[in-house]
Amino acid sequence: MSFQRPLFIENFLDGQLAGIAPTYNPMFIATGLYAWGLNTSGQIGQGNTTSPQSSPVQITGTWTSVAAGNDSAAGIKSDGTLWLWGDNQVGQLGLGDTTNRSSPTQVLGGGSWARVLKGLNFFTLAYKSDGTLWAWGRNQDAGQLGVNDFVNRSAPSLVPGVWSNKFATGYQVSAAIDRSGLLWSWGNGANGAMGGGSGSTGFYSAPNQFVAGKWLDVVSGNPSLFNLGGNIIALRSDHTLWAWGKNFGGELGVGDTTDRSVPIQVGTDTTWAQIACSTMSAGIKMDGTLWTWGYNNSGELGVGDRTPRSSPTQVPGSWIFVSCGVNHMLGIKSDGSLWGWGLNSSSQLTNAVVTATSSPVQITGTWTAVAAGSAHSLGKR
Repeated sequence: MSFQRPLFIENFLDGQLAGIAPTYNPMFIATGLYAWGLNTSGQIGQGNTTSPQSSPVQITGTWTSVAAGNDSAAGIKSDGTLWLWGDNQVGQLGLGDTTNRSSPTQVLGGGSWARVLKGLNFFTLAYKSDGTLWAWGRNQDAGQLGVNDFVNRSAPSLVPGVWSNKFATGYQVSAAIDRSGLLWSWGNGANGAMGGGSGSTGFYSAPNQFVAGKWLDVVSGNPSLFNLGGNIIALRSDHTLWAWGKNFGGELGVGDTTDRSVPIQVGTDTTWAQIACSTMSAGIKMDGTLWTWGYNNSGELGVGDRTPRSSPTQVPGSWIFVSCGVNHMLGIKSDGSLWGWGLNSSSQLTNAVVTATSSPVQITGTWTAVAAGSAHSLGKR
């Protein structure tokens, strides 16, 4: 494909494109899928658990949406069918059991799946083209599936509402934007993660609209490395960036490490285009510049050191896509080249780096999209 620096990554609200041309999202382009890194649960999708896989290996099929989570992975093929593989200890593969899979296995539900995300706390959310959102996996501790109870699920369960394809999975926090642009969240409200002030710090097993306004995109992370609580970062309709919740290492990007229970704006820019977060945060602006902030113990911010940042710091280059793993980050430049930085303990950055790097290193190939997991990676090319 021809790579252009996007002025805005596409967002679907009630089936309509919003943004400034050229508008496209490389995650939804049908291409070949590759995986590498830790494979102890079969998350590389090769029919074995040989680990680590130090270079990209192809997974059979043509794929659109892909996701990487905590030792598991998911993908949607070009025919709209949904497939999952890897760790399945609480049913997060959605196959009706708790048996691990080392090869992609189809989830029931036909060929209308459009997007899938993997949560860090062993759960999955997936969106169908009819506006329905489905959830499965771990739910017992915070109600992060949004299905109005605290019971684990090993098969897809419907999340009430009519949704856009913009939703988020953190550790014990989930969020989604409906087709009118309203933002809803559920799960563990500790440390202000729901954004509704001091009165919204409980556990919410169904979607609640705690935050006003119209929104284009949302992501959720866990900056405290799997301790209770999380945060949400969201892109508003005016392309401003807002954050709330836990701020352990400055992951909210507002210049300090103080938790926020109501949304606070990240800087003053009105040019944010794509966002990502996990234990750290990242965003791409309309001019193709990449900015990172938060936790940086293994150099996962890509800024040449291991010092945490509480405000966005620029990573040199012109970028079109970024994805945050637990301790590593992956980004695609405007020429289609893939770069990674952070921890490489399981070859999640491939064999380009021995242990870790605080500066981007190139991963061979020309790519359209990536998904960084706990210690493995997925890429489309």
